[in-house]
Amino acid sequence: MRRPLIRNALRSLLFTGALAYLGFHAVQGEHGLYALLVQQHRKDVLTQELSKAKAEREKLEHRVSLLRPETLDRDLLDEQSRRYLGVIGKDEIVITTDE
Repeated sequence: MRRPLIRNALRSLLFTGALAYLGFHAVQGEHGLYALLVQQHRKDVLTQELSKAKAEREKLEHRVSLLRPETLDRDLLDEQSRRYLGVIGKDEIVITTDE
């Protein structure tokens, strides 16, 4: 009578231990839920950085398109040449912004 009781208790203990082991690694393991949340957060951050980079690229592409011969914007050309060459007229005031 005692043997089946010990055997059942041992089986329950092994099953509980295996379940705890698998549960722990399902949450904390290399491919567990915690790793999934970390990767999801990293993906969100990189997606935001990508959006910013795309917006900056579009802005720069627009400015470059204004300097092409067929769509030359003379004011932009004057602004860029004065900025890079450091030339201003005697009656001009230079106001710079961080772009």
